[in-house]
Amino acid sequence: EKVKNIPEYQLRHNKKENTLILKAAEIEQHASDFLQEYSKFNSDYSLSTPQATPIEDIIENYCGIITDYQTFDDSNILGMTAFSSGLINIKRDDEITPYRIEKGTIVISNELAEDENQEGRFLYTLAHEFGHNFYHRVLFETPDNSNQPSLFDDEPGETQVISCHRDNIENIDLTHNKDWTEWQADYFASCILMPREAVAKFWEPYIKEPDFVFGETQKALLSHMSWMEIEYHIGEFIKKFNVSYQAARIRLEKLNYIERRKRL
Repeated sequence: EKVKNIPEYQLRHNKKENTLILKAAEIEQHASDFLQEYSKFNSDYSLSTPQATPIEDIIENYCGIITDYQTFDDSNILGMTAFSSGLINIKRDDEITPYRIEKGTIVISNELAEDENQEGRFLYTLAHEFGHNFYHRVLFETPDNSNQPSLFDDEPGETQVISCHRDNIENIDLTHNKDWTEWQADYFASCILMPREAVAKFWEPYIKEPDFVFGETQKALLSHMSWMEIEYHIGEFIKKFNVSYQAARIRLEKLNYIERRKRL
């Protein structure tokens, strides 16, 4: 079934590196526009309401993307997006076995799906893989992608996939030596799960606009609060948006609610 309700953008393309050229502000706007359209499909969702984004409903029902859950042969892989139908390696009964997936499928590690303590990271990984579907089909679904890496050395081009490892998930602050395709998916996941409008609404009661001094870097919006207070409210934020601590902290740094290099 064809993916639906994902807008098509005329994005700049670095053909040498086969990457899209996307600014953080563009990704923010794309995520907001997309969620605004989704709210017409799901009347229980509002872009400006602090709440957990129903990412599973968005992926499966609104966009018609297949999700699958498997144990990967490589335990460092948390998620995968397929850009063509074919075979991937999974583990079943401690044996590595080929497994067929259809084009467009998102595959998530059973490790995340079955562990309630990792729900935030599970949802973030889903959103990250959705980011690949959202942006990167144009890079990998083209006819001239035969030189893209394959999972199988003896079957070149058999299955076009992006495999996302642990160090690619929730690490949008580590932009040095970063795969920009992974950074884009990660930043998109952050914007989808914690849209700036809903984040602003959550923190609205606690904001005290800092004094602006010409020539100085703008202070964080919560700089007037103690770290104990901030930590308490971040705990509430995590529950409200159903995200992990790390994802919440990085998002709040990016939006200048808390100091960038502070670690709670």
